[in-house]
Amino acid sequence: MNSQVASRDSTSHYQPRSMDGYELPFYPFRTPPELKSGRQPRYPVVIAGGGLAGLTLGLDLGVRGIPVVIIDEDDNVGASGLSSRGVVYVERTLEIFERLGVARRVVEKGVGWSSGRVFKGEDEVYSFLSKGADDSFIPPYTNVQQFFVEQYLVERIAELDNIDLRWKSRVVAVSSHDDHVTLKIDTPEGAYELEAEWVAACDGGNSFIRNSLNVPSHTHLFEDVWCIADIRANTKSASERRMWLDADFNDGGIVLNHQLADGVCRFNCQISHYADIERAGGMDEIHRRLRRALGEGIAYEMVWAGVWRYKRRLTDRFVDGRVIYVGDAAHQVPPFGARGGNSGVADADNLGWKLALVLEGHADRSLVETYHSERYAAAVENIEVTNRSALFLTPDTPARRLFRDAVLDLARRFPEVRPMVNTGRLAVAQSYPASPLNIGGDWSGSDGLPPGSPFVNGRIVRPDGTAGLLLELVDGAFVALHFLPDHAELPREVESASFAAGVELRSYVISRTEKNLPLPVFVDPDGALFKTYGADDGATYLLRPDGHVIARSRQLQVPPTPDFLRASGSLERAA
Repeated sequence: MNSQVASRDSTSHYQPRSMDGYELPFYPFRTPPELKSGRQPRYPVVIAGGGLAGLTLGLDLGVRGIPVVIIDEDDNVGASGLSSRGVVYVERTLEIFERLGVARRVVEKGVGWSSGRVFKGEDEVYSFLSKGADDSFIPPYTNVQQFFVEQYLVERIAELDNIDLRWKSRVVAVSSHDDHVTLKIDTPEGAYELEAEWVAACDGGNSFIRNSLNVPSHTHLFEDVWCIADIRANTKSASERRMWLDADFNDGGIVLNHQLADGVCRFNCQISHYADIERAGGMDEIHRRLRRALGEGIAYEMVWAGVWRYKRRLTDRFVDGRVIYVGDAAHQVPPFGARGGNSGVADADNLGWKLALVLEGHADRSLVETYHSERYAAAVENIEVTNRSALFLTPDTPARRLFRDAVLDLARRFPEVRPMVNTGRLAVAQSYPASPLNIGGDWSGSDGLPPGSPFVNGRIVRPDGTAGLLLELVDGAFVALHFLPDHAELPREVESASFAAGVELRSYVISRTEKNLPLPVFVDPDGALFKTYGADDGATYLLRPDGHVIARSRQLQVPPTPDFLRASGSLERAA
């Protein structure tokens, strides 16, 4: 490996499109049918933006059988070349990807980890260890460059006939109507218009659609400036997250270090404390910091380098008529805690099943409105959590600096202080306790999972005796989980429970022992699921298609039919 192979001047960023063993894939422009025929059909859903959120939403809808058009102005999955961008994917995101058919590739490519260490200067002051689901193939956290994840989503999308992914296509005009949205699309072969029942604006923080429709959003640009350097080095590093506060090799600034796929190591260095920030972000200074971090004589290859500042943004309405804002178009947060890209995936997971039910005539438009109430609250929570992390890491007053330094000093000696070390509260599956979709019931006490909670994964034994995970049962439909104690019997009416025509309800029995019943029986081998779900004496849980609890009862019973489901379906989409 050649040391410092980048051949750029000292003030340039280094943003190539390839590295040894990998080159960003490019996707050809294909003439859309509108330009061939001159017709202007109306599609059920058009997604503007083929990034992480847009691709996830498109794939989710496609898997559910909904025809989708995805518009992207680029012709590859990169951004400024091989920028790693979002690199930490949490367990919940991989659970969503497993349902969509890409999780295994992401886990296989990425670097799984569960522990982290925090240093002040050269002294370690805090460490943590996160625990995932027992026997799950999904680590608590998986590090992989975002372009790999997007590539896998694109390749999975190509397997479905009902998703039309259009590259080199840019939205240049938008008009919203009561029953549809009209988009004007510019392409290398000319412009055309198309109509959609729904448009999902997944077009990033500077959303053209949001700005064109004058939807208010509130933005705060943080003064902190950071420099990312992705390298390959001849060193052996543990698969863990490392953060240095007041790092000597960064002249007192913060440094965050992650191991990524294909032997890439990411150094994220704060540079706003330097007198000349432009110089600090130049290649000469990047190399100087890397040599100090790695040690003189350690060879490394530069993969990508660039400077960035982070924003906080919140759009007033995530649902505005027939236009829905997803991912960065709806919200942006400081990067501490991996709550950016993971939140965009969660947006798509929340929205996909709701749009599908509405388009298939099984629910009215008010169901889509709950996307705003649920995900807006989640975005506010993410902003509050990441703001607290940002203030701890980069105190903006002498008092906050004094508090941070005191916490770090005490954390070395007193374990009870260590939870106060806030270097980024890592993202978790969020609850929707105030969701209008939640159904009350007969549950008393604080045990179990209340309505709005995400399901909790765990070990099961399948009916054929093989080991599995509860995740396998939560695969995009409504699911009834009947926790059956050994002393109880399953009510006969549960065996034939169903919802409205065309809306599938899948019912399963969770038991501590093998049983011969009309419904599929999955064994909880160590009783952990019974304990987690507060079901020692029996319980019935109803899960939404995105795996969140919508209702529960301490009685084994037919789950309630959600009010938003219609008795029979009538397709809303246009012919």
